[in-house]
Amino acid sequence: MSVAIALLRLGKKYEIKLLFDSVSTRVKECYPRELLSSSGPARFEGTLTGRDPLDFQLINIIREVGLLTVLPIALYACAFSTEIEKLLDGYEWNGVRYSLSPVNQRACIIARDKRSELTRRIFTKFFPRPEERHFLESTTCLLCRSRCCSTSLSTDPFAVWDPDWNSRFCKACVADFKARYNRYRKDAFLFLPWMFDVGSNWDQVQKDETSL
Repeated sequence: MSVAIALLRLGKKYEIKLLFDSVSTRVKECYPRELLSSSGPARFEGTLTGRDPLDFQLINIIREVGLLTVLPIALYACAFSTEIEKLLDGYEWNGVRYSLSPVNQRACIIARDKRSELTRRIFTKFFPRPEERHFLESTTCLLCRSRCCSTSLSTDPFAVWDPDWNSRFCKACVADFKARYNRYRKDAFLFLPWMFDVGSNWDQVQKDETSL
């Protein structure tokens, strides 16, 4: 990991495109480039060795050298799998102390508040309150409409469809709900850069990413 960090800094400083792009590719392999159907934004093992378990070191260098297209996913995987104390104070691993940079700490903490806001924004029309049943699409049968209002969603906008919901609704509505739910998850993914104040959308992030 220390070698990769040194090469990224060297490649960026002296604008050695082949070197920078080669190491950047390996860094980006540590995280998915799109939303997974089986989970939210997650950490991959990749081919970089010596990574600390929470990827503080990797996240810091990703931001430092401007690999912005992978930063929101890396921050999400870190922010929601790490205890708040470790985000703030760092942690020790193999005798070394690891800490997030102040800007990455801030991004992770703010995103914890923004996540519930994003869930409400995206899923308002999915399982609405009783007084908002008119939001439900016409394909939802009357019985399932009433059951929708008593069903609680996860606070995670990227949580996968809960198999327990299959028994709450009729077969036709389950198929309709699952299709819409997965569509809303993908809509939420579009706001991931916004959650971490990396950019307003993925197009802006792509435009702002370091390119030699």
